[in-house]
Amino acid sequence: MVVGILFGAISALATEILTFLNMRATGLPSQIVQMNALQGAAHVASFLVGMVGGSLLSTLGIFFLLFVFRLIFRKEWLAAAAFVIFLTVIGTLATDANPLMAVPIRLLQYGVMLYVMLRCGLFPYVVGSCVASALVTFPITTDFSAWYAGSAIFALTIIVGLTGYAFHTALAGRPLVKAGFLEE
Repeated sequence: MVVGILFGAISALATEILTFLNMRATGLPSQIVQMNALQGAAHVASFLVGMVGGSLLSTLGIFFLLFVFRLIFRKEWLAAAAFVIFLTVIGTLATDANPLMAVPIRLLQYGVMLYVMLRCGLFPYVVGSCVASALVTFPITTDFSAWYAGSAIFALTIIVGLTGYAFHTALAGRPLVKAGFLEE
């Protein structure tokens, strides 16, 4: 689960970088923020719960696409390369205004996605997809007096709690630091 949270943070960072590049190229702001997520605590909580179902469906669709590429190419490495290139081309043509700067970011984003999916499993990918959706959808701000800061704080609190639980589970009861670590 820790790998999934890290993947989600990397994916959200890549999405924000691409959004910034698109905004610089076109002058138009992003359309990612959902206004339903800013209507209050009940709407924010329901939006976060709804992200789980959406992440599960998108994960199964992505995994099915990878399965089709494996059927076509018959070799895992060839299917993986074709999968990353296909998603990069589709993602770049569909949303990016500056393809020359977006292609390396998309290649990295989809390469990390494929690594997490193949080497770590579908559960970390689903967790990462949920975390990325939450980080991208809710407008994160450092101004806590802003009217939309409450929903961002709530989403970040859920992610930090999930991260703490993931570290606690990964340690399996062992101490984080061995006894006598700071002693000589």
